[in-house]
Amino acid sequence: MRREVVCFGPRKAWWSMSKSTLVGLVVSGALMGILAGCTGNDQAAGNTEVSFTALPRDQVDRIEINDRVTTVLVRRGNHWFIQGGRRADPSSIQQVLETIMKIHSSEVVSRDPQSYAEYRVDETTGVEVAVSGGGRELAHFVIGSGGPGSSNVRVAGDVFRVPEVYAGSFKRKGTGWADRTIIELESKDIAEVSFQIAEDAYTLVSTDSGWQVKDTSALPEGFRFDARGAAELVSELLGLRVREFIEADPGPDVTGLAAGADVVTLRPKAPGAHALVLKLGSGRADDTVYANPRKPPKEKAIPPTIPMMTAARS
Repeated sequence: MRREVVCFGPRKAWWSMSKSTLVGLVVSGALMGILAGCTGNDQAAGNTEVSFTALPRDQVDRIEINDRVTTVLVRRGNHWFIQGGRRADPSSIQQVLETIMKIHSSEVVSRDPQSYAEYRVDETTGVEVAVSGGGRELAHFVIGSGGPGSSNVRVAGDVFRVPEVYAGSFKRKGTGWADRTIIELESKDIAEVSFQIAEDAYTLVSTDSGWQVKDTSALPEGFRFDARGAAELVSELLGLRVREFIEADPGPDVTGLAAGADVVTLRPKAPGAHALVLKLGSGRADDTVYANPRKPPKEKAIPPTIPMMTAARS
């Protein structure tokens, strides 16, 4: 901003001053002008608007979330993963990106660092989010609480009130970000489902008229096959979801995943697609069962591998 200084007073008074006095006044005036300029810049400092609506979503390959525990989500190809671990839930990633792209506001509520805790956007109460793509930071902010229908979002030193954005979209710790899908197939994509239940073994095959038993001689004598019931069985199987990831194996006596456990094998229709073998163990009091996907003999492991877990119907 251009600054002009206008002096009022009798011309004789300042014209008759000594040269040294006049020089001193000029220097002092220049110094005060510099200080005034600095003060004016400080008052005008800060952003007047925050907007991530133009975030290049297709370029994002890393999302780091610090909510007292740091979670790093990384994209590899078309899939997102928790760094160093499991595949991330696609719907959770979509929600995060959509929330970030909703951040748009010109309502500044504070620039005072002393107020960050009040707006819950300081280091101990806010959720810090950093988004990058190709090694370049695309967005960085801290989101805290807010009034009805809004949240406070700090970008650098500026706190904005942002409507329809909530910190809860980023508040998931550990396996809370994990994809809990066990079988990523639809019924129409499956050619066969084989069951090894205790001493009994049979295979269902998909036909134009529905599910049928591949070898009826494998059925117990007098058994009446129910095609509708078979379809419901396959549907329930596809609806299984991870309830809990088991990090430390409690042993086969607890899990029932020793030799002789029930095994279900699903073979996709797609040529060259790998079969999924799901080992089912003991049931638990919470209506879940221990389960473990594993690779079938002479076939490659199904990426990404899923460790032991408990499964339940969705």
